[in-house]
Amino acid sequence: MIFFLHGADTFRSRQKLHEVKEKFVREVDPARTNLVVLDGATMKSEDFRNAVSAMSMFVRKRMVVVERLLEHGKKDVQEGVAEYLESKEFPDEHIIIFWEGKSTESKNHRIKKIVSKKRGLAASSKQQAATVALLPLLLRQKYVQEFTLLSGIQLVQWIQAHIKEVDGTIETKAIDELVMRIGGDLWRMDQEIQKLVAYRNKERITSADVQEHVHGMFEEKIFALCDALGTQERGRALTLIRAELTHGVHPLYLLTMMVRHFRILLMVREGLDTGGTEKSLATTLALHPFVLGKAVRQVALYTRERLRAIYGRLFVIERKLKTTPEDPEALFTAFVAGLV
Repeated sequence: MIFFLHGADTFRSRQKLHEVKEKFVREVDPARTNLVVLDGATMKSEDFRNAVSAMSMFVRKRMVVVERLLEHGKKDVQEGVAEYLESKEFPDEHIIIFWEGKSTESKNHRIKKIVSKKRGLAASSKQQAATVALLPLLLRQKYVQEFTLLSGIQLVQWIQAHIKEVDGTIETKAIDELVMRIGGDLWRMDQEIQKLVAYRNKERITSADVQEHVHGMFEEKIFALCDALGTQERGRALTLIRAELTHGVHPLYLLTMMVRHFRILLMVREGLDTGGTEKSLATTLALHPFVLGKAVRQVALYTRERLRAIYGRLFVIERKLKTTPEDPEALFTAFVAGLV
């Protein structure tokens, strides 16, 4: 019996791996003498064969867990494992689990394209060819589960269930704040929920609690994105947008930071147009000198009317994100294309 657990959401895939291992220990091997975990980065194909084939007169089954073999394993090891799995020597009464982390998702995407074109073994590199030899074999197994990053209602439901599990309560607006600040990173979501539940000590978690104690993990990169938008570097801005969405940043959080940035640019542009100076604006707008200095340089590229139009377009995107199924990346791409 072969399990293949993979995908970007390593929190849930790790939970699943733990559940399967604990069930095996509970029902088959309480002493854990027939449970073996192998590191795909350092193991040899002989290690895998020996771990699978070793028998015990006291336990009828073995469980062998192989971690990150596709991600970090050597070419010859991947080939050796694939060959053994397809051989008559492989004892299929045992439980074999292959676990892969987040970086496998993009690799899977490339390899699935190759497999669909029936040219899997004609990969462009020796390493890719080795991976193709093993991955299609794993994808054909009965027990395959891909864990993609949660979003939308699924992410909200997960937060609600997880907070209940740790004996906490939370208001709806606070969940929205968590989603916007953390996105689909459940490892960090778990840490922040634990922290908030302990802080409130049986009381309901509020949106104010989240705003005060949870800081967006993507802020540095999003500030870089806002700078790219302000300086009209469209290619760089699109690259950063795609990267943040891929890593689970909530589209509304991205949008909130964009609105904030262009609101600052509009205030600075209007201040300069009405006779203000950088020194006077530092006082009237209460902006940090570094932030103000960058804004002054960026507004040289815009008229007041242009900034107002951009500001309006951002609110159109907000309405669409909240009321339509349109793809967020497509909305942001169209917005960036219209900056110049």
